Parts: sequence; structure tokens; C-alpha cells
Amino acid sequence: MIRRLNKSCLTRAGTFALMAVLTCLLLFQLIPSSHPSEIVVQQEGESSYTQVYLKEEEGLIVPLSIETGEAKDSAERIQFMSGVLAGKQPIEGFQAFYAGEEILNTVSIQDGIATLDFHAAFSDYDERDELHLLEAIVWGATQFEDVDGVILQVEGQQLTELPKRHTPLNMPLTREIGINQFESSASTLHDSKAVLVYGTKKIDGATYLIPRSRRVEQEDTETLQDQVQAVIASLSLSSTLDSSMEENDAAYLGMEEDVLLLRVGAGIYGSDRTLKQDEVNELVLSLCALDEVSGICLLQEEDGVMSRDADVLRADQLIYNIVTF
Repeated sequence: MIRRLNKSCLTRAGTFALMAVLTCLLLFQLIPSSHPSEIVVQQEGESSYTQVYLKEEEGLIVPLSIETGEAKDSAERIQFMSGVLAGKQPIEGFQAFYAGEEILNTVSIQDGIATLDFHAAFSDYDERDELHLLEAIVWGATQFEDVDGVILQVEGQQLTELPKRHTPLNMPLTREIGINQFESSASTLHDSKAVLVYGTKKIDGATYLIPRSRRVEQEDTETLQDQVQAVIASLSLSSTLDSSMEENDAAYLGMEEDVLLLRVGAGIYGSDRTLKQDEVNELVLSLCALDEVSGICLLQEEDGVMSRDADVLRADQLIYNIVTF
């Protein structure tokens, strides 16, 4: 009797165990997979990626790199960009500025100026998004080499201000308008200058590089060396973005043609002596935004000897924040 009871118990226990395993497997399949918590960065020459600036949950606009298939000209890619801004192709974790309607009539590019003629539906945005919508359009259109500035029209009439909050428009618009501005201000606007710095933020489990404009004292940007140090000092100053950069982690050494020579400290290296990729990407994207800089080269001093990284890092080689529909 005892043997039969034990065998029966074992049979039932085995059945329960099998059911538990099957249940766990089923539940595991139902749990949505998370994005990898790392920045995907590719180094390529020509690319078929187009950057589109969309809002994340807390209102920051994020440059998302979307593959646009075979090579298209700038006007076609601006048309594609406007469709994503309008919500025609939703991207999980980000918000468009419209509810899926068509907003752009035509795009024409001449002498470095892109003229965007919008439908009357252009004014259907939430007025709280007015400045970020403007930033998204201008920064998106000026990513292309043949576009330096943007003129906005609605049904053929050039805008002098935006329709909801009446933000004045000084055409042509350039990236001088800033982006994700201003988390803090230094002095008053006429006594300060905007610098562009990048930080990181996790959104739905994935890490994104996000630019923001910061104001620094005008006297702190008189020379290129001043501007470099102002950018480095601003990298860790954000209430909404993350960065482990410290001001003494990098310093200006000089220029070789258009390449910035940068001394970096031990803080930019991980425990395995490899570069911290997030920090390097922040440096490259932020410093290459300065007018005289198109690439950076990292040098480290150890035991009195300066060693130089052979690679020149350039922002136009980085494809980051890659997303798919």
C-alpha cells in the first residue's frame, strides 16, 4: 500500500511539475520583449537612414534614425520625415505631432534653402508642442548637406509666426533656434550663447542619445578652446538626461586642420580599459556641432607618455537611435 501511494504521489507531482513548466513557458511568450538597453551605433559612409524628431513621454524630442530604403534625394526624405511627424507611421514609445493626417504639400530646395509648403492642417497641432514642432521640422530638414535653412509656408503663404502661440519666425530658420531648450539659463539671452550637448535617456528599456541646447556665458565662448570646455562642462549638467562625464575627463589640446585633439582622463575608460561608448558618442556628437570641428581624436597621458588613438571620430559616421516600424 505504501509503495502504491508513493508511486501515485510521484505521478501526480510529476504531472503538476510538467503543467507548471508549460504554464511558465506560455506566460514567458506573453511577456513583451524589451529593447536592448544599449545604443546601436553604426559607422558607415553613405547611409539610407533619415532622422526624424519625435516626442518621448516627458516631452523631449529625440532624433530617431529610420531606414528609408534605396537612396532618395533630400526633398523626398523631407516628405518622408513629415509623414512620420504627422503620425502616419507610429513608432512605439514616441509621439507624433498630428493624428495621421497629411500636412506637407511640397518641398523645394534651392541655394541651400528648403521651402516647405504645408496644408492648412498644419495648424492642428497641440499648442503646447509649438516650439518642439518647430525644432523637429528645422532640425530634421537641415540634416541634409544641401539644406542650411528652412522657410515655412502654409498654402503658398510664408509664415511670419506660428499659428497657435504666435512664436515669431525669422526666415530662413536654422539650427540656431536650438533644441530641447533651455533647461537652465545663464544670465540673460543677449549675454549668453547656446551650446549643443548630448546626454542619454532610457525609453522603454532602450538607451537613446538626445541633444539639448544649453546657455553659457558669452565670455565663456570667445575662443574655440572656451567653447570646447563649455561643452564638456555642460555634458553632466542636466535634470532630465544622464551622463557620467566629468569636467576633468576631457580637455582641449589643439587642432589639426578640422580635427580636435582632446586629452581624455581615466574616467572615460571602463574597468576593462576600453572606452565607455556612451561617453565617447556624447563627446563626438556634441563637439562636432561646433563650427570649426568635424572630427575628434582622443589622446591619453599615462606615466608621462601621451598615447594617441589612431581613429578620427566623426559625427557624420555615427548612425544612432536606430528604430524600425
